[in-house]
Amino acid sequence: MDRCKMNSHTPLVLLLLGLLFLHQTLFATIALTEEERSYIATRGPVRSISIDGSGPLQYTDSQGQMRGIAFQILDEISNRTGLSFATTMYGQIVQVGAAFTDGSDMIFGLPEQYARKGYVLSIPMVRSETIFFANTSIQPQELQGKRFAAVYKSVLPEGVSEDQARYYESLQEAILAVNSGSADYGYGNPFSLAFYTLQYGLRNIYTIPQGREERAYRILFLKDDPLLVSIINKALASFSPQELQNMILEATSQVERIITPAMIMDTYGGEIFTLTLVIILILVAALTHILFSRSKLDLEQRKFKAIAEVSNEYLFEYEAVRKHLILYERFRTLFTSPSSLEKAKETLATHLATSEEGSLLALELPDGTTGYFKVSATKVLVRKRNAQLWVGKLQDISKETERLTYLENLAQLDGLTGLLNAATTRRIIETRLEQKHLEEMDACILFDIDDFKAVNDKLGHLAGDKVLQALATIMLENPCSSQDILGRIGGDEFCAYLVGIPSQEAALHYCTTLLEAVRTTLHTEGVTISLGFAMVVGPQTFEKLYTQVDQAMYRAKENGKDRIEVASQT
Repeated sequence: MDRCKMNSHTPLVLLLLGLLFLHQTLFATIALTEEERSYIATRGPVRSISIDGSGPLQYTDSQGQMRGIAFQILDEISNRTGLSFATTMYGQIVQVGAAFTDGSDMIFGLPEQYARKGYVLSIPMVRSETIFFANTSIQPQELQGKRFAAVYKSVLPEGVSEDQARYYESLQEAILAVNSGSADYGYGNPFSLAFYTLQYGLRNIYTIPQGREERAYRILFLKDDPLLVSIINKALASFSPQELQNMILEATSQVERIITPAMIMDTYGGEIFTLTLVIILILVAALTHILFSRSKLDLEQRKFKAIAEVSNEYLFEYEAVRKHLILYERFRTLFTSPSSLEKAKETLATHLATSEEGSLLALELPDGTTGYFKVSATKVLVRKRNAQLWVGKLQDISKETERLTYLENLAQLDGLTGLLNAATTRRIIETRLEQKHLEEMDACILFDIDDFKAVNDKLGHLAGDKVLQALATIMLENPCSSQDILGRIGGDEFCAYLVGIPSQEAALHYCTTLLEAVRTTLHTEGVTISLGFAMVVGPQTFEKLYTQVDQAMYRAKENGKDRIEVASQT
């Protein structure tokens, strides 16, 4: 009877043993509380983000897969706790800022030096020392004034000024910049330096293990979630040094070698030289064959004329000595009147006599518009007549030219405001300064928004962009003349260069108009501007002029803002 009872409970006993085994498997090395286990069972994936380009800590491989030590650690935390992670990798550090407002739970693989104050950090995921690396042309004892490769938003080391710093989006970009010579030296972790040296076959970098500082890579928690913090810290604390070392070795061994021209030459230099020599010999043989084939020109010319009748291009012949031009029949479909055809003939003949092969030609069309054509022609020696004959074609590229002009204009404008961008503004002003007559009077005006950071902080960056657009509209709607050079030359800094104004009073009137228009238009946002301006009378350089006006603008800020200051003439 008792045996029967035991046998009837056997399935239940086995089920309990199985659950106990599963429990021990999941929580064998981590002492989680019942509250933490319940939290894991009920919550969804932990939204986690990081920054790309920090191999082997975290990076994206050539197949677009997210890899690295940090991902191995997250996988193992998932195995040990039951948490799941939804990970996203950003290519630029500035994109990570969105995580603070988009509902993400944490940022992982973050050096503690980059962490924002007021947020909880985990215990270290990985620790490393910071080592010195430099371009092979740089001596480590001669770093004064050298360019320092810094990661965007990182803290500059002691002794490195902002003037020396060159900022990059990731440690990968910083290392490659030093190797290429765009920067001179930097500091980084030994894992990443070894990883990218192997991946790219870097030759122009050396390292010195100075042990400048210890760098700990942690998880920054974006929400007030003490249970999540506790679970992840317990999981991180459960990793043994040997386990972390194995993960580092495994991640480093997965490096993908990038094939570079230097590597190709090292491996196949001999073969490439041989192939190049063979190609040259083939080209020489082909050229010899062409020289002996000129006797067939008459036949080829007949073929050329036959093709002309069915082609969409405009073919011609031109004899240079007699300056005799023959236009094929298809020209008449484009130039429909005798006068337009004759004018096109004269323009093309002049162009052929003075221009090079492959140049562009503008022709006036019968409807009054201008057509743009690419001129392709081949010079042929006619031995019997001792003359030079050109055979060629005009290819209509009017649409491509219009598109190129549009793109060139677009490249000169600031995308947010529609004003000239900084580079174009400076170039046009410099040209004006070079060409301005001594008796002409110009004015240069700089202004920016008072406390613009407060506007962004209070109203948001989208509203800040709208304020910048409104300022551009005010400038465009209140011109001094059609020759005004109006540009956005910084974040909230604008320039107006007034060409050929009658007096300083006219420049002051323009500044006052801007000041009042901003007060009226943007009073709801509480926006004001501070202006500085200088008159441009004699010879002047852009740098000197900009310095004078910039100093005047900052005096306006120091004297109470929302005002105008005239630059001191030196």
